[in-house]
Amino acid sequence: MFLQMMIPHHAQAVVISDYALTNSKNEQVLKIAKQIKSDQAGEITQMTKWLTDDGLGTDPGHSMAGMAGMLSDSQLNTLKTSKGASFDKLFLNNMIEHHQGALQMVGMIENSKVAALRDFARAISTAQQAEIDQMQKLLGN
Repeated sequence: MFLQMMIPHHAQAVVISDYALTNSKNEQVLKIAKQIKSDQAGEITQMTKWLTDDGLGTDPGHSMAGMAGMLSDSQLNTLKTSKGASFDKLFLNNMIEHHQGALQMVGMIENSKVAALRDFARAISTAQQAEIDQMQKLLGN
């Protein structure tokens, strides 16, 4: 269930990062967006493989609306159409919220009996907390 929910969560982070790669001129924002896109696309591939190897699908079976950190369609549209410094601030604030949601979700597997999932949880927690810290610095927080 965790994997089926985290895949669309990560997929949204990839979309948000793509907006940054199109709408931002800030080198630091571009750098973090590239990193997020790369990391989370790779993690989607890994999660999909685990599910497929177990004969399971990737569909979470419900809407992801309201899931921790997921942006609404309205938030996504605002982000997509923003430019410059306004975009950068929205991107950073939205991605921090998105990452915080992922950190909550990772709590579902941090004590898993499956070592690979525990390691995966730790890797996500470490990477996303570091990115949150970096994005907060960029915001001056």
